[in-house]
Amino acid sequence: VEVTQQDAVALERVPHVEVVGGDVQVTDSVVRSLVGHGVGRHYHEDPHVPNFGEAGRGPRLSEGMTIAIEPMITMGSEDVWLAEDGWAIATDDGSLSAHFEHTVAILPEGPLILTPRAGIASDAASLLQ
Repeated sequence: VEVTQQDAVALERVPHVEVVGGDVQVTDSVVRSLVGHGVGRHYHEDPHVPNFGEAGRGPRLSEGMTIAIEPMITMGSEDVWLAEDGWAIATDDGSLSAHFEHTVAILPEGPLILTPRAGIASDAASLLQ
């Protein structure tokens, strides 16, 4: 969860999609074939929100957008496979991995995490304190 909280703080500093990915790489591998996405009238919308890349590149985030930041991180290879059920995903090398998600709204006063865990601050400003 700390990774996505850092992402919300990064969104306030440099509001571009790839800043999310620029700050999320904290383990051996980030799965590049899976990315976050915009959220709107349909669940998966543009823009794609990669969990990798250089900060400050890509589409600029703007007020009114809602995005899902959802990295899958692994302790090994970034290569994954999709199970026959069409839902479960595992790493090719069987390494430990984790997937988590936060939905973030871009408001006039800054980003707001819409999916905070209990006891975790939901606004980026309080994360800086």
